[in-house]
Amino acid sequence: AVAAFTLAIGAYATAEVPAQLLSNRSAAYAGLKEYSAALSDAEACIERRPDWAKAYSRKGNALHGLRLLDPAAAAYRKALELEPNNA
Repeated sequence: AVAAFTLAIGAYATAEVPAQLLSNRSAAYAGLKEYSAALSDAEACIERRPDWAKAYSRKGNALHGLRLLDPAAAAYRKALELEPNNA
């Protein structure tokens, strides 16, 4: 999945990559336990859509995988702040 999302992301200029693609690749990296790469994509996703709860959820997942528990909890709290009914 990472390769497919990377190929799709490569079709865009860097600043124009859709947040959805970055979010999905972040999840794919996390599934492979490549948490640093997952975090990088999650942060790029947040840059593009700072109001999207899923982006913060992806960040929380990556940080949790890196065992950075306090920052992970903060990312999850931000996701819940943005979408309180999506718990």
